[in-house]
Amino acid sequence: MRARPLIAAVAAIAAVTLSAACDQARAPSAAARLPAANNRAVAAGRPLVVTSVSFGSASDGWLLARPQCLPRCGLELLASTDRGRHWHQVPARPLLTGKVTAVVFANARDGWLYGGTDLWATHDRGVRWSRVPLPSGGRLLSVTAGGGRILAAVGRCGGSRLACSFRLWTGRVRSARFRPIPG
Repeated sequence: MRARPLIAAVAAIAAVTLSAACDQARAPSAAARLPAANNRAVAAGRPLVVTSVSFGSASDGWLLARPQCLPRCGLELLASTDRGRHWHQVPARPLLTGKVTAVVFANARDGWLYGGTDLWATHDRGVRWSRVPLPSGGRLLSVTAGGGRILAAVGRCGGSRLACSFRLWTGRVRSARFRPIPG
């Protein structure tokens, strides 16, 4: 009985994220900067530009960041187990594709890296990543986790935010299968 309100709440969050995803597809997003003093070991003293953050619990956090360097550096995946006080780099093969733009974790073990047409999952704190088949209907616009489920917004955006059409899909956190959410 509690599943429907949970799915409705997660769908509302995904809809808010959807407008940001459409904006991001057209314009570079503003990114927060981490002070270099907190990340000297990770980024060799260079400030990091954070592109995506997710906490799977109160203490376990994950973020995608790009060191400020020339020529442009690729993304790095960083993890924290102490509420974000200290971060360490986690090797992630999906980052080598150059198509990953965001990270989402449901808990300390289960997470996803995604962007446009790529979705990767880990169920062991980022040690191994596997590609997840995407539902049909366009590009992956948003991924949200909650209540043991993953929710994906798949669709197309036109010239303005109002021209986006999408469908919500859901699956269990540990599953690679999605089903459409009616409505």
